[in-house]
Amino acid sequence: MAYATVAQFVEAFTEEEAIALSNLSDASAQQVDATVLNRALNDASATIDSYLGQRYTLPLPEAIPNVLIRCCLNITRYLLDSFNPREDVRKRYEDELRWLEKLARGLLTLGLPSNDEGAADNSSEFVTTLRIFSDSNLGGFL
Repeated sequence: MAYATVAQFVEAFTEEEAIALSNLSDASAQQVDATVLNRALNDASATIDSYLGQRYTLPLPEAIPNVLIRCCLNITRYLLDSFNPREDVRKRYEDELRWLEKLARGLLTLGLPSNDEGAADNSSEFVTTLRIFSDSNLGGFL
């Protein structure tokens, strides 16, 4: 599931830019190509999940934090414009990746329960049974 929608992309970056970025091969297009834009939103969300999966159980709860929506929109914009990204688009993309890295390392939080709260912490646990052999039950063999 994408963290942002086509409507949110249009609202954030204007319909004109959404039309242009979703129709790179057709400069005369008059409508947003929702298929192209949804594919980019899903790709951006998968990128985000690759970072979030280190700290949070996926999928996240239904209420998506606004910072993830913003992050998804900026990454999507870069993915659509990646053949010749403008400097501001590239910078936003790089800023979002740095933010996601900090989130994955636990330096930032989404305010949601993380895997650190009772789940896997990349440590090992050893469980043993009682000793089978001891001095008392091996008495005849010594």
